[in-house]
Amino acid sequence: MATGAKPERGPSCGTAEPPDAARRPAGFRREPPPPAAAAGPASDFLSGPALGHGIEVAFASDKARVAEMRRITRNQLRCWRTSEALAGDIVLAVSELVTNAVCYGSGYVSLRVWPTTGELVVEVRDGAPQARAEIRRPGDGEVSGRGIFLVATLADRWGVSDGGATTWCLFSRRSG
Repeated sequence: MATGAKPERGPSCGTAEPPDAARRPAGFRREPPPPAAAAGPASDFLSGPALGHGIEVAFASDKARVAEMRRITRNQLRCWRTSEALAGDIVLAVSELVTNAVCYGSGYVSLRVWPTTGELVVEVRDGAPQARAEIRRPGDGEVSGRGIFLVATLADRWGVSDGGATTWCLFSRRSG
């Protein structure tokens, strides 16, 4: 490209299309990357006060507990009359965050889920602040490493606090 020339704009996201664009399935759009982690506790990013009590569960680090945390979360979301679509996103985020805490953390794990006037908040804490959650870009052949990417894509905001011991995400209480 000559100096000063403007790059060719693609139709879906305002950037030049890669050479393989013609091979993409119809309707495929390149999405922008998920946002980076916010630094600080979830409470710094809430749009309103907490509404009543949520759930808080502490448990020994054990892979078998991941399914139980999904079930507990889904049941609580039903009590709050959360839409199925939003509940599915939140349960997936809980699954990914609890799995990360169990696989890479140490000591006990805790899960907190609570509503505010504008969001539903998920926090997972473990005893390993040195293993700070971050978005990875695993290769096609790798079988893991996509959890935080999924959380960042599904949630309206996500971050880490307590020196990396707590990973949290916020979901807007949108209808749907």
